[in-house]
Amino acid sequence: MGGDIVITSKNLISWKGAMKLGKFSREESKEYLKKLLPLEDLKGLDKLSEILDDYPLALSQSVAYLKANQPIGLKGYIELFKSAKTSL
Repeated sequence: MGGDIVITSKNLISWKGAMKLGKFSREESKEYLKKLLPLEDLKGLDKLSEILDDYPLALSQSVAYLKANQPIGLKGYIELFKSAKTSL
């Protein structure tokens, strides 16, 4: 029974077999989000890209959350993210 574990971190820790994955450029982030959230405004997509620092995994998780919680909308998600980050 084998398997793999994926651990993500912003800290550059030396793990055996670690791979460094880069961020998207801002344009790549916006293009990625436009494909997955086509009805959202471009200014909001840019803001989401900015607050998530263009990290592909963070963008992907945000898209999944937004699709599962459609009533919240992009603006509501950004406000929720900011308030949660402040309380941490």
